[in-house]
Amino acid sequence: MNKNEILDYLIDYTQKEIELLRKSEKEDIKSVSEDQNDENRFENTIEEEVQLITNQNIVLEDLNERLKGLSSIRRDVVHTTVGKGALVKLNTGLVLVMSAFPTVKIGDLEVTGISTQSPIYQKMEGFKKGAEFHLTGHPTEHVVLDIA
Repeated sequence: MNKNEILDYLIDYTQKEIELLRKSEKEDIKSVSEDQNDENRFENTIEEEVQLITNQNIVLEDLNERLKGLSSIRRDVVHTTVGKGALVKLNTGLVLVMSAFPTVKIGDLEVTGISTQSPIYQKMEGFKKGAEFHLTGHPTEHVVLDIA
């Protein structure tokens, strides 16, 4: 699977996450509206539901930022060093330098998003294929196997 196929998958995956969260949020808002008309509901339950919706909004904002970042990666750029938008194959896994996101399984691959503020990116920024490095306080040796 090449970088463009991975990007397409991640964009589609993120769009589906957004759709599911929006649907859930609409159902939760409807539930809060119905609960306000139910005299038997406790006030703190409604407050908990409002907090849930607020938390969902935070997640939704993060997902929208991830989608924006994924969509902004230039597909015509060939990376020879680790930089923003690079797909980096390490001996410890596959990372996409853009913004942080949890590991997504794509067939046999697992891709993790890292931000340009993350310690691992700060350590490997500008590295070329074959570079080796350690993160402070971690015994694992990381090796840059490939960059796309």
